[in-house]
Amino acid sequence: MNFQMQQYRMQGIVDHPHNDIAVLVRVSDIHSDNLSSISLFVDPWRLFDSNVITFEENWMFKCALQENGSGSTSKRRKLSTPSISWAVPATPGRHPPRRTTRLGHRDRETYTHRALDSGHIRLLYLLPGGQGDELQGVISHIPYESSGTYQALSYVWGTDQRTQELTTPDGILRLTSSLHKCLRCLRHRSKATLLWVDAICINQEDNAEKAQQIRLLPKIFQMASSTYAFLEGGEGSDAAIEMLMQVRYKDACEPKSTHETGTSDRTESESRAESEEGTDSGQRTETEDEADSNDGFGSEDWPEDLPTYPASWNDRCMPPLDDDIWTSVKAVFDLPWFRRVWIIQEVVAAPIVKIVCGKWIIDWNDLHLATEIIDREVQGSDDDFSQLQKSWEPFLSLAAQREWEARQYRWTLFMLLENYRYAESTRSRDHFFALLGLASDGNETTFEPDYDSPLEAIVLRFARTFVRQGKGMQLLHRAGLNQQSSRFPSWIPDWTVKIPSGFHDSGEGGTSESYSASGSQRVKIKCAPDTDELIVEGIVVDVVESISTSSNLEQEWENYFQEIDAMVNSLALSPLGDSREDLKWKVPIANMLYPKAAVSGDLDLRSSYRAFRQYVNERKPKGKAVEGNSFNGENTPYSTTLTGFDANVGPDSLQEESMSYTAALQETLSGGRFVTTKRGYVGVVPNMAQVSDTVAIFKGGRVPFILQKSIGRPQAFRLVGECYIHGIMNGEGLSLQGVVESEFRLH
Repeated sequence: MNFQMQQYRMQGIVDHPHNDIAVLVRVSDIHSDNLSSISLFVDPWRLFDSNVITFEENWMFKCALQENGSGSTSKRRKLSTPSISWAVPATPGRHPPRRTTRLGHRDRETYTHRALDSGHIRLLYLLPGGQGDELQGVISHIPYESSGTYQALSYVWGTDQRTQELTTPDGILRLTSSLHKCLRCLRHRSKATLLWVDAICINQEDNAEKAQQIRLLPKIFQMASSTYAFLEGGEGSDAAIEMLMQVRYKDACEPKSTHETGTSDRTESESRAESEEGTDSGQRTETEDEADSNDGFGSEDWPEDLPTYPASWNDRCMPPLDDDIWTSVKAVFDLPWFRRVWIIQEVVAAPIVKIVCGKWIIDWNDLHLATEIIDREVQGSDDDFSQLQKSWEPFLSLAAQREWEARQYRWTLFMLLENYRYAESTRSRDHFFALLGLASDGNETTFEPDYDSPLEAIVLRFARTFVRQGKGMQLLHRAGLNQQSSRFPSWIPDWTVKIPSGFHDSGEGGTSESYSASGSQRVKIKCAPDTDELIVEGIVVDVVESISTSSNLEQEWENYFQEIDAMVNSLALSPLGDSREDLKWKVPIANMLYPKAAVSGDLDLRSSYRAFRQYVNERKPKGKAVEGNSFNGENTPYSTTLTGFDANVGPDSLQEESMSYTAALQETLSGGRFVTTKRGYVGVVPNMAQVSDTVAIFKGGRVPFILQKSIGRPQAFRLVGECYIHGIMNGEGLSLQGVVESEFRLH
């Protein structure tokens, strides 16, 4: 703006000079060409004393001016001398011609982030606008402890290409298309909206600032009046969300003797059109205690904007599981937002979360209640809906973490890394940094966010801290050779890869007892100084003599069990005296008594194994005999002489009868291979194991481990991973002839 310069004097003061006079300047309608004006208030404390000016709570410098002079109803001393105010309206013709209607005087310059003072954050004042108006805003620096009322955004960055713009008085800020869409959705038509947005409020080019701001993220989301989660729903998402909300409110409306409603700051689902108008940033959700007291919820409270559920599921809580709508539901829960590592902290820390998907804005707790209902129904189904159920597992995991946070209980960083292996990030180091704000030990100095050091150094620093914390054995149980083993030490887990439960925790399922391969020995682990090696004490118990070429993956089952037959038949008597038949079905499932997952049918695992073998044989093309297969010591094709198998049983019945064994097999180490050892034992080992690998038992280890001799470092080993060796899982290996204690150097 270009206002005409004028000279003013305070009333009644002619000759006596005054220094440091406070003047309040109010600029009105700055984004308007015709209505902009400036008001000057000398000695603004007079306004406060006479109730003309009121300050907002938790704000250092935000206030409201009462035009009629009325403020608080409480009595104050009135001053006879009024505050001085001049209004300088915009005068047509005095403004220099503009090239555009954009905000500010530096229209085409690129916005540059100014350095933040310690304890400060940036907030975006998103200026109002209509459907087709460009985005305009003002970025301010504010102490986070005095940040006032604002909303936060949680979204998927998507591509790094910044093809959109936000115009500010300090220049143009380039935005990704996904963020641009979010801001347009939240922009109010008639008033400014105060927002915290990571891509805008953190200087992404300043590594030191990013590290400092990451430490403030939990507080930023905790203090936000609400957090909006943008899911970018695709085709079918509107119908899916509508159905889920029908499930939620149908359940709420049904009469119950005792009923708990979920927390929600609105009982109505809101449309995207309402979101364009903006929402009151001062709204709040009910507390759980308040929600529990709302036991009068009835059909008259059905949300106005939510269509009633179809008559076809009047007598059920949701549509039948063969309805096409479930494809759309799975697509919603498969959206990238649910698997982004940064949203874990954002959602867990935020007291109020609203989910924006398609045309809907719904409360997190409403979606949580609906998902719990359908999850229970799917679990009770006789049909296999595991893929559908897996789609919402990340959401339920986040919901559970929110409940832990509400109870003020926090997990260690190690456990968070394990629990959120599935989470994705553009930069691998963010997988560590994004969880620090939720970890009970997140304030460890060695866990400081670092965007300058190599990733290898950061991973090693974190792993060394875990060893110092006494989690060395937990590291080993979850580590082993993988695709990145040439980059990182083999004793450090790859937390960016989701892996199934290992042998060390199989005792929580159907094993006959919890494993204790090292007996009562205590863990002896330490980090070697100035190197990436881990020193572990234990014993060598055996050596791998033969290993199957196929693994226990479903597509390899037929060949895998053929190899098991041949390998077991070639053995001398088992050191434990087990029959060959028992070894063939027990060892591939690590001697499990029953699978962890509930399956239909009540067959014992031995009987289920027989059906499984016949089912695997039946599903290959007819007329193809498999040579070299064996059962009960006979090398014969399955189709003719499998002892105890019923040739009249159909494939569907076989599949159902084999489900118990199938579930147990799939819960065993994924990709595991069958081995025999020099001492005559058999077992299942990691996929990357080789002949001549060492079978070792570490002090304090629950299961044995496979070690591979290092090529580049004499006397050192690479950790292949944990294994199941039938007969030495509960301390028996310690008393084998010829075993001696050793110190293993792992790298």
